[in-house]
Amino acid sequence: MSVNLSARLANSNQLAVDFDLEVNGVQMPGSERELISAALLDQAQEHCRAIVSCIEKNLTGSAFALARVSFETAVRGIWILRCASTVELERYKQEELEKKFKDLIEEVEGFYGASGQALTKIKSHWSSLCSYTHSGYLQACRRPSPGELSPSYGDDEKMEIIKFSDFFYYLAAIEIFQLVGQTKNADRWVAKFQSQA
Repeated sequence: MSVNLSARLANSNQLAVDFDLEVNGVQMPGSERELISAALLDQAQEHCRAIVSCIEKNLTGSAFALARVSFETAVRGIWILRCASTVELERYKQEELEKKFKDLIEEVEGFYGASGQALTKIKSHWSSLCSYTHSGYLQACRRPSPGELSPSYGDDEKMEIIKFSDFFYYLAAIEIFQLVGQTKNADRWVAKFQSQA
């Protein structure tokens, strides 16, 4: 493992420690919409932490498989909080929401006045994300090498998936801080993210 990769992993782990310290003991919101959103954002962060943990353990295929899941979970959590109508929220609770993921992204970006920005750009890599998550060719072709079957990813690719994970960790953290009324922390984390981007 290169020095740069080790440093990036350490930064990602510190990010989670810092967030946990700042959000520990915070009163969670009371509305059902807010609780569902907070739960999904927390789950997205868990996926992001799992990506980092998998990279540390050289379980790189599993890390890549979680990329799409962390993306979807974060977007869905934000969409439920910021965009979903009462009817859509009820349909979501009944596992009957029939809305394309690209529409969720458009609505979230529209809410923030950021149409066609980061989430849309990430969505443009959807087929690759699906391939890694659903055991497609991109996942399969990374395993065979002469004389063995093991993950075959370079440090640059590992750095990219950690960067991807950190983006969604920040996004979820900022939304959670806003959700619990800690706007100063949210603003500070926006600045922190921008300084590392």
